Amino acid sequence: MNELRTHTISFAGSTVALQYEGHEAVRIIEFLFRHIPTSEEQGVADVTYHLLSKGGVAELRLGHRENEIHFRASEGEVAGYLLGRVCEALASHSTGGMVFHASALSWNGMGVMLPGTMEVGKSTLTAWLLSRGYDYLTDEMVYLPNGEARLVGFPRPLNLRRSSRFVWQELRGERTEEVWSGSDFDLVQPDWFPMTRVCSAAPLNLIIFPRYDLRATFAFEPLSKAQAGLELMRHFVNARNLPEAGFPRIAQLVRRVPAYRLRYARFEQIEGRIEARLAPARG
Repeated sequence: MNELRTHTISFAGSTVALQYEGHEAVRIIEFLFRHIPTSEEQGVADVTYHLLSKGGVAELRLGHRENEIHFRASEGEVAGYLLGRVCEALASHSTGGMVFHASALSWNGMGVMLPGTMEVGKSTLTAWLLSRGYDYLTDEMVYLPNGEARLVGFPRPLNLRRSSRFVWQELRGERTEEVWSGSDFDLVQPDWFPMTRVCSAAPLNLIIFPRYDLRATFAFEPLSKAQAGLELMRHFVNARNLPEAGFPRIAQLVRRVPAYRLRYARFEQIEGRIEARLAPARG
């Protein structure tokens, strides 16, 4: 007989409860949140998801107040959908520090944040940097606690477009269990990359706004504090929950951390350049 289990996740001051039952549901929860320990905090979750499975098909029910959403599909499709909804719920209910739609990595203990949407290729760039020995914090959601230039990542599997498989498949080896696929995406565990460690936090030393474009002329240029602040506001997902929409915190951050705009058509154009920008922070 299946047993109803609960996995509670707290991040950036908000909490999601996952109630699940069935073999496939257990596999989904263990795959998605293996690097995110269950929360020890007690109290009411901001959002609760119900995940049931039987015979290779999973059914997800989101119960929140009077609303309820049903999603029924294969393991890979439900895993991708659930991952997105959990991140969205945690970010939208956060009232502590600042939450950004961004990737975050660490190089020799120095943190890099890559704000951007899926269209700019930040997750693919993250995968490429992991293949170069960077440590992983997240590819989607970054939290900066109040008054700190410190990155706290949500270490989920990377959500990569099928078109980016060339970046990571050369590292395939025998670890096929580290990848789950949906109709147009792959969920890739950071464990896939042999040199990568998963980190919970790192100091923020550099902000880069990347964009991949086959027709782009390469550019890696510093931004003024005003430009950096405006760019950050585009990816500031919990601004409405903070006093003055978080503007004073953004201003404080860009005064402390240098920011750059990156445009590239080939990964070879980037080789060594981010590490060169981090070198002054090491000194």
